[in-house]
Amino acid sequence: MREAREEVNLVDISAVHFLCTLPPFISKWKLLVHPIIMFLTDLSILDTLTPNPDEVDRIFTHPLDAIIDPSLASEEPLSGIGSKDWPYEADYYVR
Repeated sequence: MREAREEVNLVDISAVHFLCTLPPFISKWKLLVHPIIMFLTDLSILDTLTPNPDEVDRIFTHPLDAIIDPSLASEEPLSGIGSKDWPYEADYYVR
């Protein structure tokens, strides 16, 4: 929660609930990232989030269905190889 406050200005945590962690991955700066999935019961919180430009490029959403059923992720990838959002070597891509 401390990181969320620093990175996206998440102040009101009353409607934020921990779901799970995802497998770690290597960032474009070669840092190990441990994704944490949270569930918002008040979607108006999304309107209050602002990315810290030193930490976050942008805030995005991803369908819960694709998190629950990973086979759906191939239909709606977070970023495709070669896109502006994929600055990694191809061998980091997981299908």
